Amino acid sequence: LVYIVSTISSMNATQFTDEQRNTLMHLLDHADHCSNAIQSHIWLLFANLSHHTLTVPLLISIGCPARLVRWIVGESNLENLNSLLTATVNLARHDQGAEALIQAYAVDAITRRIRMEQD
Repeated sequence: LVYIVSTISSMNATQFTDEQRNTLMHLLDHADHCSNAIQSHIWLLFANLSHHTLTVPLLISIGCPARLVRWIVGESNLENLNSLLTATVNLARHDQGAEALIQAYAVDAITRRIRMEQD
């Protein structure tokens, strides 16, 4: 995972190989079944990747925004939630990312999350 983070974070979306795209999709597909410790690394990876606007189209193409929205509502670990929210904010800074978050009902999910915390 550390190798993936160090290699991928310095690349832009056009430099990703199919294998790296597949690895990211695999992480998204199986994150629900990982331990909390592994999930925290996965969420941090996506927070770091989303910080680079050149990687946002790649993240959109693998379905990251919709999954972030789903995980925001269900995450109980505050450190993990922080990484998920960081990735969401980073995506929102990009026009395509903002549109993908709107389509994924991010505002509704974050509002639900806030209400859950208040209850």
